[in-house]
Amino acid sequence: RYSRLSQHTSMGSSETDLSLSKVPDSTDRPFKATESISYKGLWKVHGILAVIAWGVLVPTAISVSLLRDLYPSNFPWFKVHVALNGLSSIIMIVVFAIAL
Repeated sequence: RYSRLSQHTSMGSSETDLSLSKVPDSTDRPFKATESISYKGLWKVHGILAVIAWGVLVPTAISVSLLRDLYPSNFPWFKVHVALNGLSSIIMIVVFAIAL
């Protein structure tokens, strides 16, 4: 393994003739609205789930942990804390899957 970077020893250039490429225009074929897929609904679901996870579940999980001394001694604050964080993790996996 090399511990330092060195300058490249070879260089080069190339040319591409773009005059031969064909750009489609409106005369090639008519656009059909059914050909386009709308992701607006998926983006809304993505945003709503992210807000639920990061805006509600995670702050609530943190609050449950920080305020544990105020609860009765038999209150299972740690189980609630873990459950909320686990649920937010599952939701975030879904959020990332939707974003792909």
